[in-house]
Amino acid sequence: MRWSARLLIVIAGSVVTGAGVLVLLAGLEDADKISSVVGAVAGVLGLAVSIAGALRARGSQENSASAALASSDGVEAKPAVRDVSMLAEAAGDARIYQAGGDMTVNDR
Repeated sequence: MRWSARLLIVIAGSVVTGAGVLVLLAGLEDADKISSVVGAVAGVLGLAVSIAGALRARGSQENSASAALASSDGVEAKPAVRDVSMLAEAAGDARIYQAGGDMTVNDR
């Protein structure tokens, strides 16, 4: 486990322990108010983490797609063309269509 993950676990554990002690020392009314604020803060932090993760994932997808198309001299290359064959059988008047790439259906 990386040191940053361990540090995050220690910080989270400290915050939860501190909040628990604070709630135990406060009265019932104050504990209710404190828990409301803690819940709201946790919700906002969860939203921020999920947005950051989505943006990070989106950026890595764009980077990997552009890196896959870039050649060593910096000029973008076209994706490689693959020869794909498909074996299928149809009975009666049934037709089989292959999806993907260029496709001609009924000579159109």
